[in-house]
Amino acid sequence: MTRLSGVPPRGIVLGLKGIVDFYSWKGIPVARRWPRKPSQPRSAAVQAQYADFRAITQGYKTMDVSVVDALWGMSNGTLLTTKDQAVQLYYGYSISESNGPFP
Repeated sequence: MTRLSGVPPRGIVLGLKGIVDFYSWKGIPVARRWPRKPSQPRSAAVQAQYADFRAITQGYKTMDVSVVDALWGMSNGTLLTTKDQAVQLYYGYSISESNGPFP
């Protein structure tokens, strides 16, 4: 990860697409080599998480509108999306002022 003094022009970002990944980390513009798919098989722990994320994604697609609205209300005013909230609730926690800092 290389810290940048500022966000590069759009033309540079588009010209290096697939080679360099530009993003913001804690509000600091940074760049890194474009992520690649690992050449070795993924660990058993990572493969076990696939089932969890598959269940979350499929469940999110079929959620009732009232539940999605509630997730939107929970994520409103934060940097989280409604799907981020769904993942947190699946694992048994959610960020809010009433239950302290993120575990």
